[in-house]
Amino acid sequence: MSSPNITADNARFVASPIPATLHIVSVAVYSLLGALQFVPLLRRGRHNWRRIAGRILIPAGALVALTGLWMNFFYPRPPGDGESLVVVRLIVGTAMLGRQPRPGRRSNRTFDCASRLTHWCSFVGI
Repeated sequence: MSSPNITADNARFVASPIPATLHIVSVAVYSLLGALQFVPLLRRGRHNWRRIAGRILIPAGALVALTGLWMNFFYPRPPGDGESLVVVRLIVGTAMLGRQPRPGRRSNRTFDCASRLTHWCSFVGI
């Protein structure tokens, strides 16, 4: 397996690829299963599907938050990332990690808002 060309844009990821790889995979799982939770066909009568998806979503969401926070604090910041972006990432990661629902219980509005904010931040690339 060949190593990638190291540039200024990817040097931090090449030096420590595991957090970035885990983050990308867990975001993909979290986003896909999170979106499928709202498909009306799957919501009707398939309680096992939602239960299984929820049990996958909770650890995936926690992994997204933990790896995002890890990269926020331990990767060198690229030019253009100011302190305000670091604070936004800290707030979103902490909110996502702190408001994980417990299996078998209904989620609340705070978690729903944090989840939507996390999906939006993933979409815009924060």
